[in-house]
Amino acid sequence: MDLLNFLKNCLVCLGCIFAGFIVAFIFNYAFNGSIAGWATIGIALIAGAFFILLSFSTIIKEQYRENLRLILLYLGLAFSMLFALFLIVILFNPLCIGDCGEFRSYPASTMKDCIRDLHSRGYGVIQPRKVTFDKGMTINRGELVADIPISAKDVEFFCEGSICGKYIEISPANDRVTANAKMDAVAVCCADEQRAISPKYCIAITDLKTPGQATNTCASACGVE
Repeated sequence: MDLLNFLKNCLVCLGCIFAGFIVAFIFNYAFNGSIAGWATIGIALIAGAFFILLSFSTIIKEQYRENLRLILLYLGLAFSMLFALFLIVILFNPLCIGDCGEFRSYPASTMKDCIRDLHSRGYGVIQPRKVTFDKGMTINRGELVADIPISAKDVEFFCEGSICGKYIEISPANDRVTANAKMDAVAVCCADEQRAISPKYCIAITDLKTPGQATNTCASACGVE
């Protein structure tokens, strides 16, 4: 019986540590390796250490062990609720106009996902997405369609608003976007694959305060009504 309890405690500890690592690394990815993300990993390690201590240590008396187990249970519930809250923010508020803490959306991957989505539909406008440009970042249209059966010549970038020229530069051929400063912006993608002329896929960029400008510019450039 003691052996069975020992094995059961081993499985419980390993399961808790594994679950903690999964949740921690998801947080760390969402926070882009920031202090909050690493702190979450630290919490997972501490929680795992506590479970090991509670399961195997003979130093802690039985009554204290049970109290600590209850404390950890409540902490686990609170941690799960916090994780669920952040997950809801990620899934249901992709634009996040205003203060979104450390959450980031990388422009190239966001734009590529939008183009892939539009390619599957053939027509439409993707809702504005918040993206974070790093200073000196350059995105070429070719990299956005590298594994999508779309001609790079059918994709063009556009810019609208006060950030254009000073912070965000679009090449004369509309085939490249360059960020002159680290900043948050809004990107809108739209497409009409049946259009007789290029561009068939448009990506418009503007500031956070005026996402509607990017939507209008994108729809106009691609002939999407």
